[in-house]
Amino acid sequence: NSLGTSLADSIDTLIQRNAMTEVAANMLMQHFDRAMTARLTTDLRSTISINGKIENYRFCDEIWTFTISDAIVKISRAGGPRESDS
Repeated sequence: NSLGTSLADSIDTLIQRNAMTEVAANMLMQHFDRAMTARLTTDLRSTISINGKIENYRFCDEIWTFTISDAIVKISRAGGPRESDS
């Protein structure tokens, strides 16, 4: 979601500077939404697990936010390396 939010913020800046029209901005956001939807519905082949100590959590506007310390993130990809840590 932060990628879409960053794109929207950048587009707003371009509109304010008269570097992009609202019509072009709407077309760009629609293209982004279609591309992200297609990617997320067809190419999800990874499993992610996160282990660590939950320091804080909250649920606001239907979004969970967790603050985790000493986190270990493991990503398993189908067809790729079995597991990698980040």
